[in-house]
Formats: sequence, structure tokens, C-alpha cells
Amino acid sequence: MGRIHTNPAPTPARKRQQKKFDQSVLNEIRQLVSEGVSAREIAMKIGTTIGSLRVICSRHGITLRRQRDLESRAPNEVLRIPTETFVAFQAAAKLRKRPLKDLVSAVLDTVAKENLFEAVLGKTRSKSARVDRAASPKMPPAPRRRRE
Repeated sequence: MGRIHTNPAPTPARKRQQKKFDQSVLNEIRQLVSEGVSAREIAMKIGTTIGSLRVICSRHGITLRRQRDLESRAPNEVLRIPTETFVAFQAAAKLRKRPLKDLVSAVLDTVAKENLFEAVLGKTRSKSARVDRAASPKMPPAPRRRRE
């Protein structure tokens, strides 16, 4: 773990000791940020104030925003779903030992990323309601259904 080096005895003109952050401290800050540790906790861990931490990070191009902070800026929408659908998702989440919101998010994310709308919902009839295939080049043509 890196250490903060202080300059020896401050001059009378300087009332505070100036701290020098070496590369190992900067690497430790980067690691802690990637682990989702808050700025306040990082400052306490390396022995500085949150203000000094923010200045040092700004000078060295280190962002103190945690992933959770970035996710909170994502659009939030309340979805109304039938009770039986909710119960099915709840059971699936419990079976997989995952939080319900994470499971629902993963399912919706997969449908969007893999462009599985037609596979899940069936073919659309309205041209305006169709998903733009040019915007999603990974999507193969929809299989034709046999009439029985």
C-alpha cells in the first residue's frame, strides 16, 4: 500500500503541511474507486480530506464517480405488469438467488441487446412498430412459421 509523504517542517509562511501523493497512492485510489468505495471512505483510508482528494483526483484525471452514481442517472420508469408475471419473475429471482430488480433488468437488457423482440412478442403487423433491422445488424431474418 502506498504512503503519503509530507514535506519536512513547514515554513512559517505555510501553516499547513503539503502532502505529496506518490504513484502507489494514486493507483490505490483508482482501485478503490473501481471497487465502488465512496470518496469519503477513500479520503479516510489514505489519510487526507475529501477536498484534497477531489483536487488530487482532478489533477490526475481520476473520476470519483462510482458506478452506482452513473446508474442513478439512467432513466427510471415504473412498469406495471400483471400479478402473475410479477410472481413468475419473483420465483425465477429466488431460484437464481438474485435480487428481483437485477433479474428483470438482465432479461430486458438481453432482449434489447440481442434484438429478441420478435422472438418474444411475435411479428409486428405495423411497419412503424417494427424494430429497425439496420440499427441492429446482429439480428438474423425472422424464421418463417409453418401453417398447420
